[in-house]
Amino acid sequence: MRGRGVIGVAILVALTACSRSDRTPNESDALAGGGEGTPGVELVDIELGPGLEGTWFAMDPHDPQRAIISAHAEWNEHALVLVEEVEGRWRSRGALPFSGEFPDRAARFGRDGSLLFSSRRPGGEGDWDLWLVDPDSSDPEAPTPFPHPVNTEHRDYHGSMTDEGVLYFISTRPGSLGEGDILRATPGPNGFTVEPLPDGINTPLWEVDVLVSPDERYIVFARTDSPDGLGGDDLFLSFNTDAGWSAPVPLAAPLNSAGYEFGIAFGRDADSLTFSSSRSGRYAVYATAAEALGIRP
Repeated sequence: MRGRGVIGVAILVALTACSRSDRTPNESDALAGGGEGTPGVELVDIELGPGLEGTWFAMDPHDPQRAIISAHAEWNEHALVLVEEVEGRWRSRGALPFSGEFPDRAARFGRDGSLLFSSRRPGGEGDWDLWLVDPDSSDPEAPTPFPHPVNTEHRDYHGSMTDEGVLYFISTRPGSLGEGDILRATPGPNGFTVEPLPDGINTPLWEVDVLVSPDERYIVFARTDSPDGLGGDDLFLSFNTDAGWSAPVPLAAPLNSAGYEFGIAFGRDADSLTFSSSRSGRYAVYATAAEALGIRP
């Protein structure tokens, strides 16, 4: 069994400090962020530990009191951490057994309860790769990388899946319109067929994260430094219509802000969503209603 690397040690120390803490719920250094919610969004109260921040909050579709969050002390040094809701507050239960030695982040659940995540661990095709795992596995070797042409020697990461197993993800492979594009990978008898989403969805800018609805009816994605946004990474919405993907619309404040918004995921049901934001000066997780985005179940 492999030992945990520097990433895992730093996070385990913070998580241990958190579990021994007698701080009150109002002390912000024990939260995955800080600041107050604003109308339309609500800060999710997540206790990780001193010095840790959390992003990409993914609720377990089979257990609404359980979620996986990407915790980090330094950006690009994430680990996947289990959190459970106790009396309205999310508390850390520690890093997942297979996470912590190498950078792991951007976890989202599939319909069958499997966990899709992005990692720089060895065994993939190159840089960031997409991996799949049973989140309840105690085997550190359990994660399985997606095959080529999903993963390449370039960055392939920050994905989500439909109920039919269609994968949407970000890639920096050659031929991309911008620094990062949204790709769609369809499973078939001979593997995956990968194609980019059309121009307008992909731009010369950097599309950095994407959530597809389970029925593939819409996507919500993050784009960096868009002139149509409010600054940093902003969230955009596009619908899959008979005429193709609709022109993406940036979400209005308070969903977007001058900070970085990304990591959108489904809450306990189709009516609720969570997303990550740096609006408070730290990365934190916020909740909102799907209706606030203009989405009808």
